[in-house]
Amino acid sequence: MNIKNLLIISENALQNNLIKNQLNKIEHIKIETSEVSELSKQNNIDLVIIDFNACKELEQSEQLPDFDVLNLGVLVFNVPEHKQNDMCIRWKSLKGLLLEEAKIEHLPESVECILNGGLWLPRDCLERMINIYRIPGCSSHQCLEQLTNRERQILNLMSSGSSNCEIAKSLFLAESTVKTHIYKIYKKLDVHKRRDAVKLMKLIRA
Repeated sequence: MNIKNLLIISENALQNNLIKNQLNKIEHIKIETSEVSELSKQNNIDLVIIDFNACKELEQSEQLPDFDVLNLGVLVFNVPEHKQNDMCIRWKSLKGLLLEEAKIEHLPESVECILNGGLWLPRDCLERMINIYRIPGCSSHQCLEQLTNRERQILNLMSSGSSNCEIAKSLFLAESTVKTHIYKIYKKLDVHKRRDAVKLMKLIRA
């Protein structure tokens, strides 16, 4: 049987140990921890297990990896009940979500389910995801709300007709950084062109 490689991303060492102890109950797996900056260099990861709080901190510092681009399945744990839709709206790579009140014993069960090709998602979260995929654009407003402050700034400048070079100068950023932000904006809004992103923003805010 092939060994499955799991990567844990959490800033709490004690929590890491608890998670490892639970996951060691699963046969034929290898558990690793890694710096987020090294994630793109690893091409043998079958599932990323990440703490919701770590997600938010990485997002605020603009260091959260694009798991869809990296083609990595993700299980998010410690998710507050009222925050679960923050994850389901954005990531097509989301395979599982454990609420913060879930027992630690549920972790190995959820991981085994995902490694066997299943999903481990709360019912209302799953229903919301299905509706999003069934009805194109139904989540546009929510997706706009998911933009970071920097991405909102850039989208606003885009809507005023500023070029990438002009945006870079205005925000004191490298033009390559602006292009990276624009790429992320397109993904979050599910558009492929500048004019479509601007049009969507104007329609929502009209």
